[in-house]
Amino acid sequence: MRLKYSVKSFDEFSSRELYMILQLRMEVFIVEQNCPFMDLDGNDYDALHLLLIHDNRCVAYARIHKDKNTTDGLSLISRVMIVKDFRGKGLAYDLMNQAIEQAKICSPKADIKIAAQKRLQNFYEKCGFVYEGEDYVEDGIPHCTMYYKWTTM
Repeated sequence: MRLKYSVKSFDEFSSRELYMILQLRMEVFIVEQNCPFMDLDGNDYDALHLLLIHDNRCVAYARIHKDKNTTDGLSLISRVMIVKDFRGKGLAYDLMNQAIEQAKICSPKADIKIAAQKRLQNFYEKCGFVYEGEDYVEDGIPHCTMYYKWTTM
């Protein structure tokens, strides 16, 4: 299986790449998870976008950007997804490791935050994230806030 990671800013996307990403995000979050929400939240413009391409198809994706709600340089990893027929092949850990590395480049020494779906808390803990705060429901799905902390590495 030939897979290729690509990291791009919003302005570097071709129209075909942007279409691929938005199609994948709709497929996974809106259709598969039956979760109508405003995916186009304005964070794409200033984010790094991590794509895993197979045969001209985006099969995995993550978005890395600054947390606009803080002044401490906190990075966010969001919109993490793998298309259904590529799950269970170990790609999720590789995708998260790549996303963490990109977040470190984006904000050296700043903690990384994720809004994890609660059912994936154990997976993110294996990736080095720690649970902090309380559980909450976002768009009808249980979530929890988790951090990748430099002080615990």
